[in-house]
Amino acid sequence: MPGHDETAPLILHGQQNAILRVTAAQTTARAVYGAQLMTNPGVGRDLPAVLWPAVAREVRELAATLSTQPDAGHRRLSA
Repeated sequence: MPGHDETAPLILHGQQNAILRVTAAQTTARAVYGAQLMTNPGVGRDLPAVLWPAVAREVRELAATLSTQPDAGHRRLSA
């Protein structure tokens, strides 16, 4: 895609977030080229330590995908 940055964001969103609905995170993920969305059930606006390994895994996988396929596109994730 012309003008896109090769650094794709990983968007983390708690499904129990009382301020921003999951649809806001989904809209953001669709709007940002290459963005990946990881939603976490039972999570609000924090990132509990129990999720750190899953987040680290997703960051590693995203980095590996981008290093081999910069135009990998969108992928939706959930914990």
